[in-house]
Amino acid sequence: MTQSDKWADVPQRLLTAIIGLPIVLAGLFIGSPISTIGIILIALIAMFELYHISHINKQWQGLFLMGMVIYIGIPMGLLVVIRDGENGLSYTLLLLITNWTTDSMALIGGRLFGKHKVAPHISSGKTWEGVIIGFISACIAGWLVGILARLSPTIIIIAPPMVACMTILGDLLESRIKRLFHVKDASQLLPGHGGFLDRIDGLLLAIPIFYLIIN
Repeated sequence: MTQSDKWADVPQRLLTAIIGLPIVLAGLFIGSPISTIGIILIALIAMFELYHISHINKQWQGLFLMGMVIYIGIPMGLLVVIRDGENGLSYTLLLLITNWTTDSMALIGGRLFGKHKVAPHISSGKTWEGVIIGFISACIAGWLVGILARLSPTIIIIAPPMVACMTILGDLLESRIKRLFHVKDASQLLPGHGGFLDRIDGLLLAIPIFYLIIN
């Protein structure tokens, strides 16, 4: 892959972010019921995407649906609880900004400096250089958000590294799922990013750990 090919999706990614990010942030700042409806809608779309790519045998559909509820439904339900709870907006911004920074900086760092693959049998694009850059950047971003929001020092110190780690693991888990079903992206609903499941994959493991930390 040439250097120009590596960055070919950047215009689409930027356009999707420019359109989608203000909508997401507006919903979070407005709060319930708008934020709740938005989170539930994203969860349902992600579930549909996973079901659509799975081609699961009918005899396993019940078990598969139960797995989707555990994998997608419970974490997204906890996100609703976090947003609607005490310091909900601050906690949600800490969680999301740390998650987004991990994803974005790992991608940029990997494309600029990536040489050593993390798990080539799962994802050919993820490198240790990208993971390290994403992790460090996310910790700094999370700590800044926590300090500005005047959150508990314990949460400020612990939450960003844990969210960053779980984001990376969640991304790898979804890559493994997609490889199992022989697809590159969950869908094409978000140009440059794939589907909603591709966008929230890191969150799905990060949310439960974050919930435990703040409680």
